[in-house]
Amino acid sequence: MYGQKIRKGEYEFLGINEYGSTGTLYHVAYGVIRIKDISAAERQLLCETYSLEEPDAGDLEMSAKFESELATAAFRYFSTDYDTDEEYQSYEAALKAMEDLRTKLKSA
Repeated sequence: MYGQKIRKGEYEFLGINEYGSTGTLYHVAYGVIRIKDISAAERQLLCETYSLEEPDAGDLEMSAKFESELATAAFRYFSTDYDTDEEYQSYEAALKAMEDLRTKLKSA
């Protein structure tokens, strides 16, 4: 998985999702997570699922770290919602497609 902060409160992610009991099908997942779009219920679920602790209100350094961790947790948890349409028969092919998409996004 690859992720980066693109602006305050927004993170861009790329990953690979595996389907089938033997990993016979793969999709590249791409999405932008906006912290403000995570509901209170989703936030609580993500904190419980990924053992995240919300920082104290005045701790800006921890707040930035928590925001990044929360965005990462959201992408992982909801990653299938971000699948691209293309299907790949091998992890290697999906990895190449993900790297190609990453290169394309960097040049945009």
